[in-house]
Amino acid sequence: MKRIFFANHSQFEGKYTNLGDWAIFEQMENLFLPEIQNGNIEIIVPSADVKYTTDNYQVIAFKRGGIRGVINTLKWIAKSDVILIGGGEVVQDRSSLVYISYLLIRPMIAKILHKKLFAYAIGVGEEEEISFLGKIQSKIVLNMFDAITVRDEKSYRVLHEYIHITKPKIYITADPALNLISKPSLEVNMDKPYFVMSIRSVYHRNGNLLPFSIRKKLGLVSKTYNLEIDKFKNDIAYLAENLIDKYNFRLKFLNTYTGKQMSASDDKFTADIISRISSKYQSKIDIVSAENTPSETKYILGKAQFIISVPLHPLILGASENVPVFSLAYASKNKCFMKQIGRDENIYSVEKIGERLDIEKIIFDINEVMSNIEDYKIELSKVIKENKEKELNNYKLFMEIVSTGVQKC
Repeated sequence: MKRIFFANHSQFEGKYTNLGDWAIFEQMENLFLPEIQNGNIEIIVPSADVKYTTDNYQVIAFKRGGIRGVINTLKWIAKSDVILIGGGEVVQDRSSLVYISYLLIRPMIAKILHKKLFAYAIGVGEEEEISFLGKIQSKIVLNMFDAITVRDEKSYRVLHEYIHITKPKIYITADPALNLISKPSLEVNMDKPYFVMSIRSVYHRNGNLLPFSIRKKLGLVSKTYNLEIDKFKNDIAYLAENLIDKYNFRLKFLNTYTGKQMSASDDKFTADIISRISSKYQSKIDIVSAENTPSETKYILGKAQFIISVPLHPLILGASENVPVFSLAYASKNKCFMKQIGRDENIYSVEKIGERLDIEKIIFDINEVMSNIEDYKIELSKVIKENKEKELNNYKLFMEIVSTGVQKC
């Protein structure tokens, strides 16, 4: 039997984990399930809610956080055969200067203990999203890995040309969430067509030492930031009203990160936006339940008429179901995915303070897509099929690393 330690955010806040990290974990667990059930593999997962994780997934979970979490982490690294990081964005420290250190400390310890290391469909920021210190750390630790798969060509380029990763082979694959199988959700009523908006606060990637969620709790965000966020909320409310008016669709707001410790508090952000929408539209607005699993959320997204999102993974989950997506892009990863699926023209930057959305252009672009929806879906389905096929290589390449010396129980 081989033990695989997931050194990622897969169950960082249990069932309130960030949608992207959770969707990737759910897809990976689905792929590993036959090997788990055959007794060939055990997966070890740090979790904020051990009972929830073990009740819903066939993994071993331990309580993360605090001194006990550190001790358990070291114990399970020592007991494991392979340490896995990813999927998700790993190499960027624009959101926090300690982010790369936090993600790479466990694989570095594991290598000292002579463990195998695998990076599974990781994302890598553009050069300007990686500090000099982050570049050095990444170069040292990632060159210790046995293999690396990346979810896009930009990540491959930056690792090769900027970080200078030379020892492990790097493979271009795709994001695991693309192949997550959707499961029906009772929230979907096909008699009432709807579109989805997934919104969170933006402009927070500016290279501070502390993560944005902590700075916000401590009141360390600027007055300018608060003013710009206020304008952004008004813009989203105006956009929502216009789209409900134009199409007579219902609007479902999707909150992707509502955990209690490091989350973006999407639920509070959304509630403030809804409060700014005229009362005559309130009866047409729903909020997707936080109780949905990623598979159920994908089903909800897959039945939408179109999706507008700040976070990345509503775009990935929706596009993988052949739904038109429009990105309010706060980082290069959003722009990269939209270019990957051939929709550069549907990127609307909200990356920097002072950038304002051109609401009329967004409405015009949505109308263009909806007016030519069949052609859009034909083109999208082609590129999504190619990326889904690439994504399956993540598991194949990982099993090549894991299978060395595997013995059945």
